[in-house]
Amino acid sequence: MNVKCLIRTPPPVVDKDQSLSLVLDMMEKHGLGSIGVVDDGKPVGIVSLKNVLNRIWSERVRSVSLNNLYVSSAMESTPLASSSISILDACKLMVEKRISALPILEDDELLGMLFEEDIPRLLLDWDSKDYSFLLDELISVKPSDSLLHARMLMLRKDLQILPVTSENYKFIGVISDWNIIKVIRIVQEKVSYKYKDTRMRNLFVSDAFTPSPPTLTGNPSIAEISRTLLSSNLRGIVILDEERKVKMIIQLRDMPRILIRRGKTVGNC
Repeated sequence: MNVKCLIRTPPPVVDKDQSLSLVLDMMEKHGLGSIGVVDDGKPVGIVSLKNVLNRIWSERVRSVSLNNLYVSSAMESTPLASSSISILDACKLMVEKRISALPILEDDELLGMLFEEDIPRLLLDWDSKDYSFLLDELISVKPSDSLLHARMLMLRKDLQILPVTSENYKFIGVISDWNIIKVIRIVQEKVSYKYKDTRMRNLFVSDAFTPSPPTLTGNPSIAEISRTLLSSNLRGIVILDEERKVKMIIQLRDMPRILIRRGKTVGNC
């Protein structure tokens, strides 16, 4: 199946000289974790939530307004794929390069982009419950943990979401890269320059996490997981056991890998 049937066209893009504040506004408007970057109208890469967070979390720029930080300082280069590429090959490229969006060219012009947020649309009819290949070490944080600790865990494990649990390890919410960025943005806009750095150092998970997001229980199908991702606009889904303890998480980042595993049985767009 050709990638053209799934890409967003025209894609949301920003110029490399625009501000990170504008980028975040666009991401929120489109419900995306990545935006295409152009220079003189030509695609030069993407800027993702992870890129933005890595940039603004740096101690050197924590107190700098996002209006004064530019896309060029946070973007990453990506491969450019032809519009003739198949969806499976596009997903393989995204997994190999560890990117969340892939620019698609036609006649050397930017036709559209494939975003990880759109891939669940191709999995809505797949009843498989085999996602054991995604299993990884389960980690979580408590509301009283520092936001710095949560951020370092997410960075180390390359996580888009991190479960938040009570003292008896019952699930109570999630913290995502988007949550952290929103809190940092509030501090930068509302707290005076003199106290910004101190406030940033004293942020806790309780300041940022989303309580009681949509979850799934037991052993849901990939179709159920995909429907929940699409309807909730979350960065990932937490799967719980009968005691409301975390069994595993499935992130948007996992969806290209799931589609690759489905392989040639992919249905229609």
